[in-house]
Amino acid sequence: MKEIAEIDLHLYILNRSLLDKKIVEEIESRIPADSPLAAELEEIKEFYSNYDQTEYEKTPKVFVLTPLNLKFNKPDRITLAAQQSTTTESHLKYVKTFLSAEKYVIVRMFHSPETKEYEFYVICEDERSVKNAIIRIPFLNKELITNEEGIAKIIEDYIPEDVELVVELQS
Repeated sequence: MKEIAEIDLHLYILNRSLLDKKIVEEIESRIPADSPLAAELEEIKEFYSNYDQTEYEKTPKVFVLTPLNLKFNKPDRITLAAQQSTTTESHLKYVKTFLSAEKYVIVRMFHSPETKEYEFYVICEDERSVKNAIIRIPFLNKELITNEEGIAKIIEDYIPEDVELVVELQS
């Protein structure tokens, strides 16, 4: 049985039209027989229900992102697309994916234990908006600005996985 990606479960709850029809059919066919899947979908629904009740100061370009819990698919190491060989060890460890509920905005956080550097990759519908996006980390009281590819880096001893991020996209 093929695993269903965590992001697909969230999109199933948020907006099924963003998913491929086969994925929607796969999820719906499994729900009656797969109680852990049904429980996870209920947990995701509850999360967004609680999220909708939370008030934040937002503008049309500012998004509060919350950690996405990847229970089923959390690889320890990621091979970056630029790496040509799988024998090349990536120095970055995947930490967490953050997702915005109101618009398709995702931030992936990676960490290099050797250099204590954290990298944040901003992904959104309009790829031009990721350039010079501002990532606010209230926990650290710091702001980062992404480069042309939507990547921001910071050297810190520790950033918790459940940290909240606020992203302001540029026009």
